Amino acid sequence: MEYEFNQIAEIRNVFVENQRTHSAHQRLLNYIMSEKQSRQGSCMCLIGDSGAGKTTFIQNFISRNPELKILRVDVPPSCSIKAFTQEILKCLGDIGWANTRSTGVQLSMKIKYVLEKEGIDLIVFDEAQHFVETKKKSVIYDVADWLKNGLNEWKVPILLTGLDRLNSVFTENEQLERRLKGRLEFNQNQSGDAQAREDWLHFLHVISNALPFHGDSNLEEPKMAQALWIGSSRLRGRAIRLIERAAEISFWNEESRLSPSSLSEAFIELANREEKSNGNPFLGMVQ
Repeated sequence: MEYEFNQIAEIRNVFVENQRTHSAHQRLLNYIMSEKQSRQGSCMCLIGDSGAGKTTFIQNFISRNPELKILRVDVPPSCSIKAFTQEILKCLGDIGWANTRSTGVQLSMKIKYVLEKEGIDLIVFDEAQHFVETKKKSVIYDVADWLKNGLNEWKVPILLTGLDRLNSVFTENEQLERRLKGRLEFNQNQSGDAQAREDWLHFLHVISNALPFHGDSNLEEPKMAQALWIGSSRLRGRAIRLIERAAEISFWNEESRLSPSSLSEAFIELANREEKSNGNPFLGMVQ
């Protein structure tokens, strides 16, 4: 059973490509290639709701382009600019990253040196909304100014990923906004969008096939797909979490496939208050 549970855990790493992700992949690749030629110092954004697939997309992009040297840095919450520059150096493997005597300017210049030494092609600042989780406009302006200076000095393309409030960094600094090459948006699927529904069914089909059950779970079956659409708030990350927990329950119950009753139990355990207020979409479904 341990093997099956390991397979269930692996579904969170399954990347399901669609027209949107394919376009985003190509656009990001083109951006990196053009910036390597111009070295003007610019950035792009990947904006989307929590659970929309931003991090999975980045992981897939990195794995599919091994010839590129990509530095990925998670932006910690409530982090000072100096502390974050130290975090960048730490991720670059610099042994002196914790030197507290260095000024912000010195750290920034050291970043430039190490980036050039390592031949970094792209910097990804993940969870970048943490830069602006404050009501103080002065702090947001300082972050925007630091980013602008980093673009000027490092000459390495930067991708900022995060929630929609990340956009406030650019509204606070006109010079930085002029350096923005574009936004990739992974927003919630809209139920009236035919392409979104098609992508959702394809996503569920791939995940269903990845589950280690003897029987077919048929997650893309219309009623089941609609229930998962509602139960996960139309977010793939939340759907994966729901399916993963339900699969564990089905295995413990020695079921041959992922059952509606297991999804119902998982929904009760994992759904947030708003999702629960809409009712359990898996109740009453045929086993």
